[in-house]
Amino acid sequence: MRDAHLCEAINDLVEQRLRDAFETGHTINVPNLASEITESLADLIVCSAPSEEQPRLIAHVVAELGRFVKERGEAGVVCAIAVVTARRADVAA
Repeated sequence: MRDAHLCEAINDLVEQRLRDAFETGHTINVPNLASEITESLADLIVCSAPSEEQPRLIAHVVAELGRFVKERGEAGVVCAIAVVTARRADVAA
């Protein structure tokens, strides 16, 4: 079952980082932020799954990531990063 509260908490963290970057004029380091989220995911896998199940769980995570990226891309989802980038361009103009 999907834990909506956890998903919301992660999304809130990302959005807050983006808002902070916009308000301060700093650039968000997307690879670094993605690495931090990935590190938390690795902790979850290591702490919750037996070692023999971890490779299968990792494969599932990668497949789900691909599915979510494809779905959102096809749906034309406007992400917070694009909104912040557009706002920064408007402010600079």
